[in-house]
Amino acid sequence: MALGSALPDRQPESSGTVYYVDKDSGAASNGNTGTDEAHPWATIGKAFQSAPANALVRVKKAAQPYHESLSISRGGAASHPITIQAYDPADKPVMLGAQNMSGAGAAYWRLRNLVFDADGTHSVAFKATFTGSNRRATGVGAHDIEFDGCEALNSSGSGAGWLLSGDDVHAVQWWNCLAHNNDTGDTTAHGWYLDGGHDLHHMNCIARDNGGYGFHMFHGDEQTVHHANFYNCLSVSQEGRAGWIVQYDGPTDNVNLVEHHILWRNCISAYNATSGWRFKADPITNWAGYTPNTMDWCISYGNPDVDVDAVDPEMIVNTNMSTDDPMFTDPGSNDFTLQPGSSAIGYGDEAYCPPIDYTGAVRSQCDAGPYAFAAVPGATSARLHGLGSLSAASTATRPIVVSPSGRHGHLSLPQRGNLEEPTVGQLAHTRRGE
Repeated sequence: MALGSALPDRQPESSGTVYYVDKDSGAASNGNTGTDEAHPWATIGKAFQSAPANALVRVKKAAQPYHESLSISRGGAASHPITIQAYDPADKPVMLGAQNMSGAGAAYWRLRNLVFDADGTHSVAFKATFTGSNRRATGVGAHDIEFDGCEALNSSGSGAGWLLSGDDVHAVQWWNCLAHNNDTGDTTAHGWYLDGGHDLHHMNCIARDNGGYGFHMFHGDEQTVHHANFYNCLSVSQEGRAGWIVQYDGPTDNVNLVEHHILWRNCISAYNATSGWRFKADPITNWAGYTPNTMDWCISYGNPDVDVDAVDPEMIVNTNMSTDDPMFTDPGSNDFTLQPGSSAIGYGDEAYCPPIDYTGAVRSQCDAGPYAFAAVPGATSARLHGLGSLSAASTATRPIVVSPSGRHGHLSLPQRGNLEEPTVGQLAHTRRGE
């Protein structure tokens, strides 16, 4: 079976007019057309406000972060998303502030290789939500948003790197994304917080070093998470709580949703403060009316409490779980690549395994977690970030050659043991207190 054959479709690549943002350019101005690289826009906010459907916006990293907090209520069009991405994938622009997409008009976006830094002063780095006062209403939520290679960090207090709120927020995908260092001193600060929403897909994502949970899904009498799916994700070293939690704070009466279900495939939960996975309902009657969750081909290791903590065993259908050592190369230095002998090697469901790994390398097999142990030599026609037409017609590796649009390229595929996670230390700023 082909890797990733059961994964959701992605939005098409944006192929329209190319725009540029570079606040360090002496000719930068939001009065420019933005289509001339020598006369770019000055702010990312201008791109969110003005770029038309199918546009590709290339943002240059600045010497200092873009200090912008945006409220976004517009977007692209079906089959013609607006893409805002780093000019250079190796040099991610940093947005310092709190970003918010709200309402049904906030749709058809792709955000690629951007860093959302809440600066320790905002409770959320990036939020997608609804308009109005009815959390259960339809036709009011942000939708069809794709994050690719993005980071969310430094939220403060009871917050999160990424927050989704409202049942109608839907069709959101995260590919190769990272949430980390969200208020490490607060056990109510999480990497991802899904407070309602449906069809929420996470591929090769990493949550690490957050104060609370890596991923928190919340069901209540006013909101329900429906079809939140995790494929080859890693929750590691959460400082206060478990890797994942599904919390039931009220029995469902949501007639809009037929099934309330969360799925994990090929995921790893390791070295968290308490358990690997937690399923909570207090009182247990809050669990009434929900569909059991599904976990398959997952690994729980080094979590001091229990691997799966569920107040009712009916909450989870758990098959093929391993508790063997995934043998990360150097977890203390955030290197979660796999060593020979790792329990993650060759372990997983191929249909739900992304064909690329966290670094963009093409997988030769399904290994649990976000990193491939070995890449396919000579793979061609692969997107730098994303699914593409993959082949292995040659055993020769090819250098990275990125097209002028920055959307496609050939990959020089790393050998086993040489994959490294991009670190915030590569950015032009450091987290406060480090």
